[in-house]
Amino acid sequence: MGWEYRRFVEISEEVFNENYLKGIDGKHSEKRNDSYILVFNKENELVVPTTIGIKFRFNTSLEFKVRKQRNNFGIEKWSKIHTNSKLKSSSMNKNEILNEIKFWLKQSELCDFTNYSNDDLKLIIASTQKIRIGSSTFSYSYEKALFSLEFIENAEKSVKIKKFFKSIALEGVTSLNKIKQEHLSGEIQETSPELAISYPEFIHQIYMK
Repeated sequence: MGWEYRRFVEISEEVFNENYLKGIDGKHSEKRNDSYILVFNKENELVVPTTIGIKFRFNTSLEFKVRKQRNNFGIEKWSKIHTNSKLKSSSMNKNEILNEIKFWLKQSELCDFTNYSNDDLKLIIASTQKIRIGSSTFSYSYEKALFSLEFIENAEKSVKIKKFFKSIALEGVTSLNKIKQEHLSGEIQETSPELAISYPEFIHQIYMK
């Protein structure tokens, strides 16, 4: 991984659906479903901080992202840890998912919350349906994505209202001065500075609203 910069803006369901059917800006686009995990205690406090991202890539491969650094531009340095877990986020079993995450986080020496009973924890699955395109320059890579986001509580069917977003991601940059203006244009540029954040922080913010 390395340095990356992300921004998000909310879009309408109509914009998402049109791009999902035709491709982003009418271009061939990759489609992918990922799930992100939030874990809260009974006081509704995060047990795993947003400096650690928990993700089921393609809803199957469990991986962790760890934030190592953040600079004044809101650009963050991340490292990624893959696991060989066989569990899928679609298992829809709260205890199975929590036990697997507890094991791998402790195994990776990232976070230990094995002192919590699963009964005292709230598991939130942030389910996304994504479409994205990317390109590269000599110094960084650029990704534009649209995605739907819905929250499933305790691996059950209680789902918050689905929302839709557009994001940009720039990887390999440490300063915004080196980024092409076209990659920071339009409504993404006009969003508030605090939305220059990572997926773990963004998903936590949206869930708490």
